[in-house]
Order: sequence, then C-alpha cells, then structure tokens
Amino acid sequence: MNKFLRFSFVAVLMAICNVAFADEAKFDFAANGLTMFPGITEVSTSDSHAGDFTEAKSTVVNGVTLTVNPTASGAANRFWTNYNSNNVELRIYSASIDFTAPTGKAIKKIVFDITGVNKSPEAPTVNIGTLTGGTEAGTATWEGNATKVIFTHTKSVFYASATVTFETADANTDQGGGITPEPPVEEEGIVFNFDDNYATLFPSLAGVSSSGSGDTPASTAGDFPVGETVSEAVDGATVSIYTPDGQKTPNRIWSAPPRLRLYGGSLTINAPSGQKMTGVVFHLASTKSDSKWNEGNTFSSGTGALAVDGKSFVWAGDPTGSLSVSIAGNTQISKIVITFGAVEHSLTISGTTPFEESTTVTITSTSSSASIYYTIDGSDPADESNTNAIQYTAPFELTATATVKAFDESTGVSAEKEFVKKEEVACANIAEFNALNKGDNAILTLTNAKAVYVWTSDKGTQKAYIRDASGCTVFFNTGLEINTNDDINGTVILKKDVYNKLDEAIKIEGKTNADNLTIQAGEEAKPAVIPLDAVPNHVADLIQVVGSIVVKTDESDPSKTYTYLKSGETEYQLYDSFHLDNMGVLEADKTYTIIGIAEPYKTTFEIYPITITEGGVEIINGDIDGNGEVNTSDVTALYNVIFGTDTTTDKSICDVDGTGGDPNTSDVTALYNIIFGTAE
Repeated sequence: MNKFLRFSFVAVLMAICNVAFADEAKFDFAANGLTMFPGITEVSTSDSHAGDFTEAKSTVVNGVTLTVNPTASGAANRFWTNYNSNNVELRIYSASIDFTAPTGKAIKKIVFDITGVNKSPEAPTVNIGTLTGGTEAGTATWEGNATKVIFTHTKSVFYASATVTFETADANTDQGGGITPEPPVEEEGIVFNFDDNYATLFPSLAGVSSSGSGDTPASTAGDFPVGETVSEAVDGATVSIYTPDGQKTPNRIWSAPPRLRLYGGSLTINAPSGQKMTGVVFHLASTKSDSKWNEGNTFSSGTGALAVDGKSFVWAGDPTGSLSVSIAGNTQISKIVITFGAVEHSLTISGTTPFEESTTVTITSTSSSASIYYTIDGSDPADESNTNAIQYTAPFELTATATVKAFDESTGVSAEKEFVKKEEVACANIAEFNALNKGDNAILTLTNAKAVYVWTSDKGTQKAYIRDASGCTVFFNTGLEINTNDDINGTVILKKDVYNKLDEAIKIEGKTNADNLTIQAGEEAKPAVIPLDAVPNHVADLIQVVGSIVVKTDESDPSKTYTYLKSGETEYQLYDSFHLDNMGVLEADKTYTIIGIAEPYKTTFEIYPITITEGGVEIINGDIDGNGEVNTSDVTALYNVIFGTDTTTDKSICDVDGTGGDPNTSDVTALYNIIFGTAE
C-alpha cells in the first residue's frame, strides 16, 4: 500500500448505506432451520447424524450473514427436535457463531430465544458489546455497535431463533478489522484533478455548466450526455461517467469547485493494463462543511469510509483492475487519486483429496492471459522439452493417486498438489477396524461374528451391533440385511466413522454389499455377564448387568428425572434409546437385571435396556456370592451365574485352571479372566 493511504485501527464512520433507519433480520430455526443451511434438510436424532454441522456453514437473512463454525467438542453442532415443543432448535456445542452486518451497516442488537442450556451453563463470550443472559432457557440479549459479532460457547446452548437489529454504521462502529482510514498525507499514484484540469479532461464536452448570473446566461456545456458513457484516460488509467436516461439533474463539470458533480448513474475506474488498484481517494471539498458524498453510494467491491477530516472518501479492498461506484445522489469530487500495488499472481489446483473413485481437478490462475501446462507423472511442466506436459484447457478427472504439477507460462508461477485415492485397508477382525482413523476405508473380515442386537427406527435408520472374538462395533445404515442373532462370515467393504466416541462402520456407495458375506440365522446371542464397572470394556456389546435403581432430578428443571443403575460406587444412566418403553417397571432402590447395549455418552457411558428383570446377583470385584471376600465358594457361584445351576456332583467341572482337585482360589481368577478379561 502506498504511503498516502494510512489505515489505522480506530473506529470511523463507514459511510456506505442504503437506508438511514433500523432494519431487522430474524434467523428462525424453529420455523425455517431445515431450509437455511446448504446440505442440511433433516434433524439429527439419537440414531441419525443428518442434521450435524461437520464444517462451517453460513446463511443470509436480509443481508445479515450467520456462520456456524465447527465444534471443539466431541458432539457436532446440529439441528435437533425439542422434545417439549416438537420444534427444530439449533444446538451449539463448544463452538462459535458469527453474525456479520451488510456492507455499510452496524449490528446494534441481537435477541436470542434459548430453549435449553448445559447442566452447568456458562454464557457465551463475545468479541465486542455486552451480552445479558445466556445461562438459562428464555431470552438473551446482545447490545453493541459492530459490523461483526462473534459468540464463543464453552457449554452447550440450544437456540430457537436469533433476531438481529442493524442500522447505518457510524463513527463509533467497531469495524471488526475493517478499514479505518486517516486523511491522505501525500499524493502518489495516478491523479484525475477535475478542479485544475477541467478544461482538458473530457474534451468531448463543450465547456463547463453553470447557473448563470447577471448578464451571463446559464450553461449546460459541461453536462454529460444522458444514456451515454464518457471516458477520460490519465497515465493508462480510465475514469468513465455514465448518465442514465431520464435522470432529473445531469452529471456535469461545474463552473466552481468541486468541478465533477454527479447526481446518479455510475463512475467507473479502470486500472492500466496489467495493474490492479489497491486504494482510491475521492477528494471532495476544501472544507468539511462543503463536502458532499451521498451515503447511499455503493461500490462494486471492497469498502469505503469517510476520512476523519470529513473532506475525503477512501476506498480499500482486494486489488482490482476495475472499480465501479453506483451514485445514489449529490456527490461532488475535486480529484481522484489512485494507487497501485505489485500484483502477485497465483496458481491454484483444486479437487477432492483423498477421494473415493475419482476427483475433478481444476487449475486456475489470477492472470487473465494465463497459459497453463500440467503433468500428472511427477515431471516438471515448466521444462520446454517435456513431452508429457499437457496444456490445460478444462477440468479433468483423476482415478488414481497422482501429484498434479502446473506451470503458468504467462506469469512464471508454479504449483503442485497431491491427490490420493482412498485404498481399502485389510482388517482381520473388528478390533483392527476400530483402530482405524475416522474416514478410512476397510475390507473387514468377519469370522464367526454375531449380530447381538439389531434395531431399526421408525424412520428406517438401522444400528446393528456386531461382535466377534476381538471386540464389537456398530454397523450404522450399511444397507446390509442383518437381523438380531445372525451369524456373519466373510468380507465386506466399509468406512470407519466415529460418532460421539462410538466406533461405527458406515456404507460406501457403490462398494458396500453382501456379495462376499454369509449371513444366516443363528442361536440366540448370549450377553456378556459383567459387573457394572466393566461396562467401559464392553462398548457396543450385548451385556448383562445387575444393580439397584437410583432416580435423580434435573437441578435446572425439576420436572425432569433420570434413571441410573448403580452397583457399588459405579452408576450409569439407563436410556430408552431403542424406544421399547420398558423402563416404566423400574422402581427406586430395587435390584434389577438389565440386558442391553452400552454406548459412550459425553465423558461417561449409558446403557440402553432391551430386557429388564427384577432381582439378580450383583457381581462386584469377583465376590460373586456376596460374602465379602473372594474365595473358593465364588467359583461355583460364578459358574452358576454364567452357565446355570451346577447340578453335577463332580466338582472338578469347576476346576477352571486345570490344576486338578477341588476348586481353589486360583480358579476364581481363571474364570473371572475368561469372562471379563484380566482381573485388576
């Protein structure tokens, strides 16, 4: 940037505006949420991610832009259905949301309708202004004066709507890092001086216009013809004035400074060939009181602001070869000073990587006269002798891993980008599949695998919990026809996914099928009979646990209660995820045997009941018979829990460790390890 434009970060009047009164934009998630953001047309549920925000997404209402940024927590931001009102709500988890005003405007107030908050709520922090509320359901209000407001959440907050009030930006508006110009202090660049050179600029005009006085009649000699564009060039740059048909007062060169007087149409500046403008100053009048710049004027790009002395209007933006000002009313200019910066050309290679079957590669250059050559074999396209260099004329397809190298002859700029085709990783069992990174493709081998439970929602979403000798995972909407108790053998191609810390296998379009699988009905799946504190080692597995019921009340909403299963010092919430409506039988402080599925939930776990039976024997630290210690009597008790009552008189059946003789304490550890893994 040249020295005459000194931009410092102090708030000044941003003078581009279309209206001078307050306006409003309402982001009504409850009514319109599923039509506001590209790619999101459904809500998420306990078994669907359809409403999840997996990347930053933006929507615009009445010129105001709302951006929802990715979350920093394990739970994705999402659209969800509020269980009380049955309306859609936007749920934000440890993420930021941005509101940006239209050009020349300032946000003055944002009112949130909050439907719910985290159990230990914290109000979002804001980059500017003051937020009142935000820690409970109801209304939260932000007030300030800024072009951009950022709300950063550390806890979850659920929004039904956000209503933004905005007005014309003023001298106190925080520009959020935008331009805040000072008066120009030096004249460098190309100058169109209308006051000094009016007689030689625009030679097609007959003279200057005036109102006349005394014996001197009024003159229209300096009027620009209507319906036409009149241009003038200085040092390769061009200023063009367009006056539309029917304009009441014509644009003109006037008899007194400021000489260039515009009342409508447009003023367009074109940079010299091969250059881009980095700044433009429109000098107005010699005194602030005489300066006239219509606040409704708008730019084709970038932003403008009145300089702090009030006598100049300054434009800044991305370097451009052409800039147009739409004139809304009385604007009087004494001269225009244009500065230029060195144009740094770039070459961009775009396309998806990693990709599944193919990706489209596009190469773009900032040069209007680009002559691009590329290679996909790793060789140098800049080498004139390289016969493998291909001239780029249109986007092309890649179907295999390759490094694309490109060279723009017109600028000498090079670029390269590697594109990787996803290859399937061979996984010998479920444990190896679960160890993959999210997004990896796999050929999973299933050996004597069992579908311990399959649940399909009323919307058709399917979760199949699959167990083999190495571990368990969830087949989520794979399209495979699997039923509870099916035995599965063979290979299948799946993608590794992780949802709320739960390992999942999901479908790969065009690849996932049952062609290499044998799926047949099998015997009833046996649950892993475990103590409650062993739940973290049996995620996504069919388990049998015993404990007593504890009912807790939500501190923030006493009308809500939650049911927990407790054994010793361990407790996990029971949640009716499968909508079996079988939890109504549970009574506080009674003991129950629960057969169900365990899944992660935030920092802990939940148990989804399938069957509930009153009574049962709690298994705590190997003390199976509950006499307060681990001894030989626990061998028979544990055997009976797993396999049923021992009716044999041959006690050697409980000789688990194979040492012979009557049961002893080493058999307790051996049997415990067989069922639960290594005992601690």
